[in-house]
Amino acid sequence: MAIAGLVTVYNSEEVYRTGRGEQLNITLDDGSRVTLNTDTRLTVQLNGRERLVRINHGQTYIRVAKDPSRPFRVLVRETEVRALGTAFDVYLDDSAVRVTMAE
Repeated sequence: MAIAGLVTVYNSEEVYRTGRGEQLNITLDDGSRVTLNTDTRLTVQLNGRERLVRINHGQTYIRVAKDPSRPFRVLVRETEVRALGTAFDVYLDDSAVRVTMAE
């Protein structure tokens, strides 16, 4: 059973996950806010050049903090979303990746 909010750090990557029926709200070091829906797993890597999120499974809502000097990239399978300051939802299932812009 996964524990909501369990964080593991590997070479400056943070891994966040939720189990079935759990949700998690996190604020990244850059001020971006991320909501993991049920049964979701993602990794976050922030550095001086860019901000990178890899969604491995599930659904994530992201409100990106504005920082024109560091693009915010989200990778899901072969899909890449780049943002400077916006809000959007990414849903990954067995057959598709859906990105819905909220702002």
